[in-house]
Amino acid sequence: MNKSLILIDNFFDKNKINMIQKQYPDAKILAINYKTHKFLEKSNISHELGDEYLSDDDKKSIDHKSIEFSKNWYREKNIKNFLNFKNYDLPNFLELEFLVYFLEILKTTTVILNILKKEKPTNVINLTQFNDYISKFCDIHGINSINYKNENQNQLHYDQINLKFNLGKLPISFNITRTKFLKIKKFFEKIVYGVYDLKLKSNSFNLESILLLDFNPVIYENLFLELSKINKNILLLNQRRPAIWNLKSLNIVKNSKCKIINLENFQKYLTVEQIDESKTFLTNLNKIWKMDNIFENLFQNNGITFWHSIKSYFIQTCNDRFSESINRILLLEKLFQNVSIVNILEWAETGQEEKEVLTLAKNMKINSIMLQHAMYSTASIWKDFGRFLARFTHPLMSDQQAVWGELTKNFAISNGYAPEKILKVGSPRHDNFFNFKTKSPKTGFVLLATTGASGIFTEGSTTDVYIKFDNFIKEVCRVMKKFPEKKLIVKPHPQSDFINNITELIKEIDPKITIIYDTDLPKLISMCDAVISFNTSTILLESIIMNKPSIDLQIENWSKENEITKMNAVYSIDNISDIENGLRKILYDENTKKELSENSKIFLEQFIHNPGNASKILAQFLDKS
Repeated sequence: MNKSLILIDNFFDKNKINMIQKQYPDAKILAINYKTHKFLEKSNISHELGDEYLSDDDKKSIDHKSIEFSKNWYREKNIKNFLNFKNYDLPNFLELEFLVYFLEILKTTTVILNILKKEKPTNVINLTQFNDYISKFCDIHGINSINYKNENQNQLHYDQINLKFNLGKLPISFNITRTKFLKIKKFFEKIVYGVYDLKLKSNSFNLESILLLDFNPVIYENLFLELSKINKNILLLNQRRPAIWNLKSLNIVKNSKCKIINLENFQKYLTVEQIDESKTFLTNLNKIWKMDNIFENLFQNNGITFWHSIKSYFIQTCNDRFSESINRILLLEKLFQNVSIVNILEWAETGQEEKEVLTLAKNMKINSIMLQHAMYSTASIWKDFGRFLARFTHPLMSDQQAVWGELTKNFAISNGYAPEKILKVGSPRHDNFFNFKTKSPKTGFVLLATTGASGIFTEGSTTDVYIKFDNFIKEVCRVMKKFPEKKLIVKPHPQSDFINNITELIKEIDPKITIIYDTDLPKLISMCDAVISFNTSTILLESIIMNKPSIDLQIENWSKENEITKMNAVYSIDNISDIENGLRKILYDENTKKELSENSKIFLEQFIHNPGNASKILAQFLDKS
């Protein structure tokens, strides 16, 4: 047992760490998470992984506690009324982000306690955001605790926005704060929507309208086109991402006669009383943050409170996010009161903004439809998280659900959904894949489309999973060099690069590898000899639609339970040593390619209804309803 331990959690001052090492030369250094591990590795600082102190029972316990914290912390009897505005529980809108937030906190504090209990050190040098939490444990057990201030805090997912784009051939990926992003978005939209006359005018308020929530016009080009043919207003409300960001998205919106909703335009309908009501709420909200004893009891892990470790950030974030919700609630009320919206179509109903819209819509008797947007995993590990991810294992907010095909519909019905509420329309986002006709020249390209670890539950958010992802990427790059007639192209997933930064990793491996963010995906896939991705990502579906042999790199066990894997529609690899053989087979073995092609056709028949025609079917349904 080491007499001294150095615990590091998101502390990135190499000089300070080196100085502490000199003071405690025999101390064992523990990296509490993956980002810390990567920093220490690059800094050539020897260390061990804190996550290795977690047992399987710990992981299950963390998952359960995270779910309970996210659902219930704001229901405590002494504070719940302060968090309710016009009968809306504001923290409820943020449940998904709270889930990931609390999971990381509970994982970190559990790792730390397990280390201390096992190692039984004399001295603990803390470079974490949980120094107060650690000190409380050390005081109880007679351990000397030395704390170094760490300003880096766990944050809610959308408090940072990850932006990706290509500047010529140069891939750019960086993070900005939510506040800065929303200011830029607001300024940009005010100019673009005004110049191109995309705003909804008051003389159209009484026309029956369909409201689309946060749709990407480029991905759903066919749907926008089909909706333009029906006899209803088509309105687009994009609160997280701009509706228009390049020439193609602009042309799609213009040609579809779609109008953009900017909630700020409804500010003029607010009364003085409503504005005062929101101010009063925020004033009263600040009263609960003084109730330290309540939050100390609420926010505990293993009997020790972590409230003072998160207090300042948690208060500021709640104040900011709840203020956003209040403002949007007031504006959404005015939107729904003034504009004749008969249907709402959405695809991600667990986001803060979508939950606000759907909650108000339900109160105002406006019908809502959730459109399936990805291949949902039916693996058992996801079941308890269905509430947070709009999976069919829990009741959804939407009144109806438009799914891609028979397999998803049957899964919904098996979880108690009424068959008449499940609309088997097909996948509008994949119409252009089915209808793609252009013949592409043989290029020798192999597409590596990256998706990182799931990160929703503990099993999918430990350091070893992120390391496994990195190692699989490195092995693919190494093996591809054995095939000089082939060229690897990397397309990172649109999701945020907050953990595994694929751009940075690829540049480290080989800066000559092409990285593409913005692309015509059907065209790109059509040019490739094969597609490689992770954990049954939806791009694997897109590749088999275009009859391309595909490899699924399974860095998490749950991916083996998905139908696309069980039906052998893709070539599955869960062991890094099998990557080279797998690549050889899908690139050069005609029997393997033929078998995959036959299996994928059977899978597609069951998984995708109305191939190439889903947008038209959905538009017709919306026109009649």
